[in-house]
Amino acid sequence: GLQVAAEKTLAMKFRMSDGSSKTLSVPNPKADLDEATVKSAMADIIAEDIFEVEGETMVSAISAVVTVKENTVLFE
Repeated sequence: GLQVAAEKTLAMKFRMSDGSSKTLSVPNPKADLDEATVKSAMADIIAEDIFEVEGETMVSAISAVVTVKENTVLFE
């Protein structure tokens, strides 16, 4: 029969110190994520200065979106 597999991705968008934006994508995020949890995690990422892109650092959180891509396998 048909097999359906869903792939989830969490895309966290940050404002950089030069005014541009960068997106950090996380595959297979936890199912029970909510706004407070993600905002807290993004604040931690900003505070810890983990990611630097071409000398620019993350200064604020813009958005977070979970996308679900569904793959239907007709046969293998």
